[in-house]
Amino acid sequence: MNTTVFVQWDGTATLPHGDASYVNRGLHVFTLRWGRVHALEEFQDSQEAARGLAAQAAAGLKEAVAEPIVS
Repeated sequence: MNTTVFVQWDGTATLPHGDASYVNRGLHVFTLRWGRVHALEEFQDSQEAARGLAAQAAAGLKEAVAEPIVS
């Protein structure tokens, strides 16, 4: 038995070195099977996410340029 759950979110952060604040919004679509997450789709402004990560990388945050976690 599959159930689909939609979660709309707003994300904000203050970026290092006085860069403009980060603002992004998105939608997560979870497919649940027997009460557990079976699949996840994420929709967001990828250009804004890249800008925020670039600002963090320029400030020396190694995780901002790390390879994606794949399972």
